[in-house]
Amino acid sequence: MAQNMIIRAPLKRYEKKLKRFSRALNRKVHKSKNWFKQKDRVARLHYRIACLRNDAHHKATTDIVNRASAIGTETLKVTNMLKNKKLAKALSDSALGGFLEKLKAKAEARGIPITEADVFFASSKTCSSCGHKKKDLTLSERTYHCSQCDISIDRDVNAAINLRNVVVGQTETQNACGVQIRPNTVQERARETEAGKVVWKQLKLFPI
Repeated sequence: MAQNMIIRAPLKRYEKKLKRFSRALNRKVHKSKNWFKQKDRVARLHYRIACLRNDAHHKATTDIVNRASAIGTETLKVTNMLKNKKLAKALSDSALGGFLEKLKAKAEARGIPITEADVFFASSKTCSSCGHKKKDLTLSERTYHCSQCDISIDRDVNAAINLRNVVVGQTETQNACGVQIRPNTVQERARETEAGKVVWKQLKLFPI
């Protein structure tokens, strides 16, 4: 059974509240009685957000290991990605490091293999149907359109299929003998995955 899964961090509704509490703290007289009260409110809200994030991580990772017999993940250079101002906040809120630690621990406990794609593997830019690499793909393009095979597919689903292919060892279109080893259609790939009982997922967090 092939499935894709987008995990959303439930933190958006607390974002404005945290800003409001922080501004209120800055307006208080430093170390006054009201300042300490407001400081406690901010601390409790930070704790609440941390608990929500941790709970979301545990629920998502448990769901993944319950469904999957093999897992493929991307190897992302988070420190470099944090330099992008448009991604920095979302990545920090997602806490991908903690998410992957929980996932690996639960997968190891259940004997589920985790395959990490090479750090330079272009999962988003590579067409999951024909293998063509779209070098000019931008972050704002959420639908992947291949100019070679004319397929249009959600960008994240396309990347997830490529990660699934890494898991099942089908990152190359042909083997050493020149025999076609990658299915030509998304439907064929889904059927092959179902037959092999490999559940593919793209492990990404997107704050709402």
